[in-house]
Amino acid sequence: MDYSISVIVPCYNEEKSLNLTVQTIEESMAEKKIKDFEILIFNDASEDKTGNLAKELSLEFDFVKSFDNKVRAGMGYSFRRGVELSNCDFCVMVPGDNELPKESLVKLLDHTGEKDMVISYFMNPWVRPLSRRVISRVFIFLLNILFARKLKYYNGHTIISTKLLRSIPIETTGHAYMASILIRLIYKGHSYTEIGILNGKREHGNSKSFTRDNLFAVVKTIFSLFFELRFKKNKMQDN
Repeated sequence: MDYSISVIVPCYNEEKSLNLTVQTIEESMAEKKIKDFEILIFNDASEDKTGNLAKELSLEFDFVKSFDNKVRAGMGYSFRRGVELSNCDFCVMVPGDNELPKESLVKLLDHTGEKDMVISYFMNPWVRPLSRRVISRVFIFLLNILFARKLKYYNGHTIISTKLLRSIPIETTGHAYMASILIRLIYKGHSYTEIGILNGKREHGNSKSFTRDNLFAVVKTIFSLFFELRFKKNKMQDN
C-alpha cells in the first residue's frame, strides 16, 4: 500500500533527544521505503534550545517543518495543529524524547491502512516507573468501564487517517487527547487493530506527563466525554 504520512513531534525541553528522534523517524521511513512523509516539530515553549534545534533541522531537511507555540499549550494542542497542517494521508504522534525505538515505529507502519486505526500498546511496561504504570492501569481500567471497551492502551502511538481525524473535534490539549480521539472514532463505528510494540527508555530528562495539573485535566476530559457520549446519548434515546 502506497501512502504518505505526517509524523507530529511535540517537544518540551528536548534539545538532547530531538536529533535522535528525527533520525529514528527518517530511518524507519527508509526501511519501509516510504518516500512521501513529513516531520512536523512543535516546540512547546521550551526553556532550552529545542526551538533553535528544530529550526536548524527544518533548514537541513526538506521533510522537516518546525513550529513554535508561544506559550506552553500541551501535547494535545500540538497534535491538533499537526492534523490541521498535515499534507499527508495519515498522521502519527512521536514525542521528541526518542523513547520510541525504530523497530516499533516500523511495526506500526507495517499495519498502516489495514483498519481505520492502528492502536499500539506496550509489551514491556516495566521500563517505566512503577508510579506511572499504576496510574496508567487505573486510567485504562476506568476508560474501559465507562465506555464499555476492552482496549489495552489509550495513549500509545496511533496511526489514523488525516481525513478521519479532521472529521471529529480534537478539543482537549492535555494528555487525554488520544483517548478522546479513539473513543469518539470507535463510537462512530470505525475499525481498529491493536499492535503490541516495545517502548524504549528515556535517555535524557524526565517525563512531563504526570504532573498534578495534567492528571486533573485528564480526569476532567474523561468525565466530560462520558457525559457527552454516554449520558446525552441515553437521554436522546429515552426521548
